[in-house]
Amino acid sequence: MKQHSIPLNTSGTMSIRILRIIGPIVLLSFILSYAYFSSAPAAQMTQENNDETSSPLVNVHPNDTLAPVSQQHNDDNEHVEPRPTINTITAVDNDTPSEDSNNDNDMGHYGYVLLIASEPHQQSRRALIREKYFGLQHNLVPCMQYDTDIYYKFWIYGHPQSAIDEQQLELESVEWNDMVQTNETSFDQEKLLKWASRELTVTYDYLIMQDIHTFIHLPTIKRELDTGLIGDDSDQPYVISTEQPLNLVWGSFTGRRMDKQAAVIGATATQVLLNNQHQQRRLAHRSMHFLTNMYWYYQAVAKQLMEETDAKLGPEEAVEEQARIIPSFVRQNFMIQWENNIESVQGQGCVVANVLQDDDFQELASWTRLRSLPVCVHHRSSGYFYQELAVITSSFISQSSCTKDIRMKMVESKRAYALRHDYVFVARSAEFSQQVLKGRDTTWGMVDVMEKALPKYKWLLWLDPKVQVETMEQAIFSTEDHDGAYDLVMNKQGNIILLRNSVWAKQFLRDVQQQQHENDPITAMSNVLQQPNNQGYALVVEDFGTYTEESVFASLSDDDCHKR
Repeated sequence: MKQHSIPLNTSGTMSIRILRIIGPIVLLSFILSYAYFSSAPAAQMTQENNDETSSPLVNVHPNDTLAPVSQQHNDDNEHVEPRPTINTITAVDNDTPSEDSNNDNDMGHYGYVLLIASEPHQQSRRALIREKYFGLQHNLVPCMQYDTDIYYKFWIYGHPQSAIDEQQLELESVEWNDMVQTNETSFDQEKLLKWASRELTVTYDYLIMQDIHTFIHLPTIKRELDTGLIGDDSDQPYVISTEQPLNLVWGSFTGRRMDKQAAVIGATATQVLLNNQHQQRRLAHRSMHFLTNMYWYYQAVAKQLMEETDAKLGPEEAVEEQARIIPSFVRQNFMIQWENNIESVQGQGCVVANVLQDDDFQELASWTRLRSLPVCVHHRSSGYFYQELAVITSSFISQSSCTKDIRMKMVESKRAYALRHDYVFVARSAEFSQQVLKGRDTTWGMVDVMEKALPKYKWLLWLDPKVQVETMEQAIFSTEDHDGAYDLVMNKQGNIILLRNSVWAKQFLRDVQQQQHENDPITAMSNVLQQPNNQGYALVVEDFGTYTEESVFASLSDDDCHKR
């Protein structure tokens, strides 16, 4: 019997085949889109909610009608701040200057100066800020000069709570050289601004102040100020005045404690506010925070000041004068309170206040994709090496150390000598502290620190803490003998050692480390140098000045070291 075949619908079969091909592609696209929009931590905050709670910005103009202070705040003298909108970091925010960067700063003027108020015992948070803000994880390759557009200092107030705290503060100050110790017992905005006006040795466009428990997303703040648009991804961004861009105060002015925890002040605004600081006394009710008081003051008198200038000057001159004498106070997109979880921080807000735990600070840096902004460009002078020569010494404090005043004087002379000749200065204590775990005398730390630093430089110059610089002008090498004839040059006392980065030098330090039976590293070095395979590589001299052609260094006697 003839078997009938089932007729085929060829058009339907083709459709099924197309669906089989396209279907997975569509499904995959949907999954990827869902993952993208759900993974960003609420990166696009509901702007409508923000606009409903946001109060008008204080942007002074002759036609503005400013509400009196009483209308700007509720009965509890607290204004409800809007949650900051989220600013997505662009590649420009996180550019790391190359060694060919045109941003090298040798004029002493910076776009941004960051002052972080801190108490002596808060070393761990200072270390985190160095790492997360500026990418400074250790001081083996230190910033000898801030040669980008950013300058920072830790503004230390209060007194060390113990002798150990005092020693730790000294070590940190010597090793990082980024702290200023004041006589202030507490932190407030007015004290810090007055200090910056009197004592700061550099000039700036914008001063950023924060307390140690505040997290600042520095790239976002920098980008918005650089572009002149604050809240650039919001429905109502604030446009910075092109005529007086530095007469600006960006912060929180609620009357609450959080007001003092961070603020941005332009250089012009700093002078205007300090020149009129006594005017805050005219307020019937004052906050504990200087910038908040000045905000309230200008809210109350801005209309009067504008009317006076309008009466005295022509329209254009009046506008210019008003922009000069009345700072712009901006509250938009600035500060939120830490709510004990990173999920409540909607992406990359500018400032998060009251971040008390270091773990939370680290999580915030990761959650907001914080990228460090370098404060210096590490120039490489010889291939891989960052610098030609590093002057290294110990910052470790022991019973045999000099008195504090003499210690600091010796350190600063070594640092100044390094700067004078474009060397690097490295002071270390960790390698000396760890000797107790090795069962060795702390003096062995000099060998550990040499091994750690040597791969990063072409030459190391070890100077004992009791060695002082006598001649600043004399370099280690003459221009004719820049490479040197030996891999090691040292005096007999072993308190001045010049070491080349070479295969021989690295093996020499390894061999010295194996001299476990010796009580001190200088004796161990002498023993290793006497071995036949080390002949011709080292030069041991009575006086190091015979190598440098002039006595650059001198050793302090124990009596001189302990004079008070």
